[in-house]
Amino acid sequence: MGNVAFSLFFSFIDCLMAYKKPCHTDKAVSIINGSGCPSKWASLPVSFDVLDKLVEPIDHVRFAAVCKGWCLLSKEYNQTTGRWRKVLPMLMIPTKSSQEEDNSETNQCIVYSVYEGHIFNNIQLSVCDGQKYCGSSHGWLAVVDQGLDYLYVTLMDPFRKYVAPINLSGIDYYDLNPDQEDNYMTEDRYMNYLPKVILSADPYLKPKDYWVVLFYQTNLRLCFHKAGQTYWSCCKFKEITCISDAVFYKGQVYTVGTRGKIVLFDIKSKIKHPRVPKATRLTGSVFERSARKAYLVESTEGDLWHVRRTVKRKEGCDGTLTDSFQVYKVVFDKKDRSIVEQVEVKSIGDEALFVGDNHSMSFLASNFAGCQPNSIYYTCDLLHFQHPERRPFDMAVYNLENETITPFYSLTSWQKGNPRAAWICPQFNGLC
Repeated sequence: MGNVAFSLFFSFIDCLMAYKKPCHTDKAVSIINGSGCPSKWASLPVSFDVLDKLVEPIDHVRFAAVCKGWCLLSKEYNQTTGRWRKVLPMLMIPTKSSQEEDNSETNQCIVYSVYEGHIFNNIQLSVCDGQKYCGSSHGWLAVVDQGLDYLYVTLMDPFRKYVAPINLSGIDYYDLNPDQEDNYMTEDRYMNYLPKVILSADPYLKPKDYWVVLFYQTNLRLCFHKAGQTYWSCCKFKEITCISDAVFYKGQVYTVGTRGKIVLFDIKSKIKHPRVPKATRLTGSVFERSARKAYLVESTEGDLWHVRRTVKRKEGCDGTLTDSFQVYKVVFDKKDRSIVEQVEVKSIGDEALFVGDNHSMSFLASNFAGCQPNSIYYTCDLLHFQHPERRPFDMAVYNLENETITPFYSLTSWQKGNPRAAWICPQFNGLC
């Protein structure tokens, strides 16, 4: 592509950037429909090299809106590279409750873009009073509601308003805690110590083929729900001392404890009575000391990483704060898929990890302007911060190379008293 063409192209992009909005004029509509195309744009010899230089998904959309030829090129680029199949998570921040017309309270949330550094006030989510957020996965937000005999889970998509919420079957409190004769895990305690919920896939794209996993750190129970079922399957694996995180990996469910113990739950095989997946312990306790939190993350190259989060008391703060992270690659036997070892990884290269109440995620930082490579973005998901007297302010980005911690968002005094913030990843399907 010649210098003149490059100059024209980037002049056009600069013009689009100045307006920050795609054009919605009749002329633009006719262009996309193929009934018109400015000759000076259509004649430019654009290629994938040009699209590689667009650092934001919205720039890709603006490029495709120029003319039919560029739209076709954009589709081909997205299908070939898969670059825009994932967008970075955004920080969902609970705000003050608001009073509705019927005098019921709703919990409002705003969305903050870390790499762009500003709040999107036009993206808001309201959740009825009594419901609480308990995780996000594949762009969906999970909220729990306390019933008389059951805990109810609802899946909501805050970015696609036309998608109806999914009300899952209730979970009997006894199934969550059948071993406690004194009912240690009372209904109130279930709401104070929130579970974590992860999904295997986007229910909008695979409405009949997704799994939901819910688990508590406090009583070691895992609950499984498959699309179309009218019940939850709850099970307990006695050898686990703590469930810190779970992940869908290679079609199965893996859990990890704070001392590195990894357990596989087989959801591929036909599940018979009592309708719970078979559990297999793949490793014992690998570490002598427990991490404050542990996560399982699938890297962009398909490896499974075990991420350990350590904390320490710091002067001038209430409780403990994150001090460091360590990353370990889980090495599997190629024949039977048993775990051979966990090897510490000093650098994750161009990857950026996002951990917290969300299902743990990994992205290539170079695909997103402002995203730090070799870093871990984390929110406050430590159990003791669930109590009202604690404050959910432990959010920052940890750089593995220089071991530094840099805050990316400062909570206001009133935000610190609200439910904790969490990552949520908008679903962007590109132009395919």
